[in-house]
Amino acid sequence: MDAAVEQFVSIFTNMGGLMAERVTDLEDIERRIVAHLVGEPEPGVPTPSEPSIPVAEDLAPSDTSGLDPSVISALVTERGGATSHTAIIARQLGIPCVVGVAGVTEIEAGTFPVVDGETGSVETGADPAEAAQRVAASREAREAPAAWSGPAATTDGTPIKLLANVADGPSAVHAAEEPVQGVGLFRTELCFLNATEEPSAEEQGEIYGQCSMPSARGSTS
Repeated sequence: MDAAVEQFVSIFTNMGGLMAERVTDLEDIERRIVAHLVGEPEPGVPTPSEPSIPVAEDLAPSDTSGLDPSVISALVTERGGATSHTAIIARQLGIPCVVGVAGVTEIEAGTFPVVDGETGSVETGADPAEAAQRVAASREAREAPAAWSGPAATTDGTPIKLLANVADGPSAVHAAEEPVQGVGLFRTELCFLNATEEPSAEEQGEIYGQCSMPSARGSTS
């Protein structure tokens, strides 16, 4: 198995770009299959007891999807890109995420970092009081667009259809609270990542039905 995975890891890495960002997915699949075969618990990220910022070389999609936004303040990885599953899922969970930060794993545990998901910066040694003010200012700046109710259009008046990125019924319901007009990307693979057994066709159909977003502002898809 190791040789087979390594073969495709090499192929994906040499392809670069989007495919190279899927190397972590392959390695995660290998680790989970091996754990299952030897009877060990599946690998994962432990849930911290207080607000924390995980810093890692990289995170698999299954690890990221299991993060609790109530205690994970942000996420930083040394590898990955803007289109990696780690970044996509973190965005969906509302967790500020900065990926591809060289040398970030050298930061000592317990360091107080400031992570800016908008600029992609990671700072250490900042004053906690000043950092709190910056976080408050950022939150206030986001409140204005959060109150926007659509419809979407360019500055010259050309209509733009906004579609949501969802993973299940609850995320579709949450997305429907925004001025979206339907589902643009339904991450069906998360139905499998969050299940201990493969969902049946009936179970998947029920989940898909929950994502019709009947209460979305505008048309549904």
